[in-house]
Amino acid sequence: MSDQHSHPTESLQEFQVLARSTDRDLIRSLAERLIADDGQAALIRHELEALLNDERRSGRGGVIKALRRSPLVGSDIEFERAKGGDREIEF
Repeated sequence: MSDQHSHPTESLQEFQVLARSTDRDLIRSLAERLIADDGQAALIRHELEALLNDERRSGRGGVIKALRRSPLVGSDIEFERAKGGDREIEF
Protein backbone atom coordinates (compact mmCIF):
# COMPACT_ATOMS: atom_id res chain seq x y z
CA MET A 1 0.00 0.00 0.00
CA SER A 2 1.37 3.42 -0.86
CA ASP A 3 2.28 5.93 1.81
CA GLN A 4 -0.59 8.14 0.63
CA HIS A 5 -3.13 5.44 1.42
CA SER A 6 -1.51 4.27 4.65
CA HIS A 7 -1.88 7.71 6.25
CA PRO A 8 -4.77 9.35 4.40
CA THR A 9 -5.50 11.90 7.12
CA GLU A 10 -2.12 13.58 6.60
CA SER A 11 -3.38 15.28 3.42
CA LEU A 12 -6.92 15.93 4.63
CA GLN A 13 -8.21 19.27 5.82
CA GLU A 14 -11.33 20.06 7.76
CA PHE A 15 -13.72 22.63 6.32
CA GLN A 16 -16.65 24.40 7.84
CA VAL A 17 -19.43 25.10 5.36
CA LEU A 18 -22.70 26.92 5.66
CA ALA A 19 -25.48 24.92 4.03
CA ARG A 20 -29.10 23.92 4.43
CA SER A 21 -29.69 21.32 7.11
CA THR A 22 -31.41 19.13 4.53
CA ASP A 23 -28.11 18.91 2.60
CA ARG A 24 -26.04 17.76 5.58
CA ASP A 25 -26.10 14.05 4.75
CA LEU A 26 -25.50 14.75 1.07
CA ILE A 27 -22.44 16.91 1.78
CA ARG A 28 -21.03 14.36 4.23
CA SER A 29 -21.55 11.52 1.75
CA LEU A 30 -19.87 13.56 -0.96
CA ALA A 31 -16.89 14.29 1.30
CA GLU A 32 -16.57 10.60 2.20
CA ARG A 33 -16.61 9.61 -1.48
CA LEU A 34 -13.98 12.24 -2.35
CA ILE A 35 -11.72 11.11 0.50
CA ALA A 36 -11.45 7.70 -1.16
CA ASP A 37 -9.45 9.41 -3.95
CA ASP A 38 -10.20 6.57 -6.36
CA GLY A 39 -11.71 6.40 -9.83
CA GLN A 40 -15.20 7.15 -8.54
CA ALA A 41 -13.91 10.20 -6.65
CA ALA A 42 -12.21 11.43 -9.83
CA LEU A 43 -15.45 10.99 -11.77
CA ILE A 44 -17.43 12.88 -9.11
CA ARG A 45 -14.88 15.72 -9.17
CA HIS A 46 -14.99 15.88 -12.96
CA GLU A 47 -18.80 15.95 -13.09
CA LEU A 48 -19.11 18.57 -10.33
CA GLU A 49 -16.48 20.80 -11.93
CA ALA A 50 -18.24 20.56 -15.30
CA LEU A 51 -21.60 21.36 -13.72
CA LEU A 52 -20.24 24.34 -11.81
CA ASN A 53 -18.33 25.65 -14.84
CA ASP A 54 -21.50 25.47 -16.95
CA GLU A 55 -23.40 27.46 -14.32
CA ARG A 56 -20.65 30.09 -14.13
CA ARG A 57 -20.56 30.51 -17.90
CA SER A 58 -24.31 30.84 -18.14
CA GLY A 59 -24.62 33.17 -15.16
CA ARG A 60 -26.11 36.05 -17.14
CA GLY A 61 -29.21 35.81 -19.28
CA GLY A 62 -30.57 32.67 -17.64
CA VAL A 63 -34.19 33.83 -17.84
CA ILE A 64 -33.85 34.73 -21.51
CA LYS A 65 -32.24 31.36 -22.26
CA ALA A 66 -35.06 29.55 -20.47
CA LEU A 67 -37.69 31.50 -22.40
CA ARG A 68 -35.96 30.69 -25.69
CA ARG A 69 -36.13 26.97 -24.85
CA SER A 70 -39.89 27.19 -24.35
CA PRO A 71 -42.03 25.03 -26.64
CA LEU A 72 -44.12 28.17 -27.28
CA VAL A 73 -41.27 29.83 -29.20
CA GLY A 74 -42.44 30.40 -32.76
CA SER A 75 -46.08 29.61 -32.01
CA ASP A 76 -47.14 33.20 -32.80
CA ILE A 77 -49.30 33.46 -29.69
CA GLU A 78 -50.21 37.06 -28.96
CA PHE A 79 -50.79 38.22 -25.43
CA GLU A 80 -52.72 41.40 -24.84
CA ARG A 81 -53.13 43.35 -21.68
CA ALA A 82 -56.07 45.62 -20.92
CA LYS A 83 -54.99 49.19 -21.47
CA GLY A 84 -57.77 50.68 -19.39
CA GLY A 85 -57.45 52.96 -16.38
CA ASP A 86 -56.00 52.18 -13.00
CA ARG A 87 -56.20 48.70 -11.55
CA GLU A 88 -57.45 48.15 -8.04
CA ILE A 89 -55.02 46.43 -5.73
CA GLU A 90 -56.00 45.02 -2.35
CA PHE A 91 -53.49 44.67 0.45
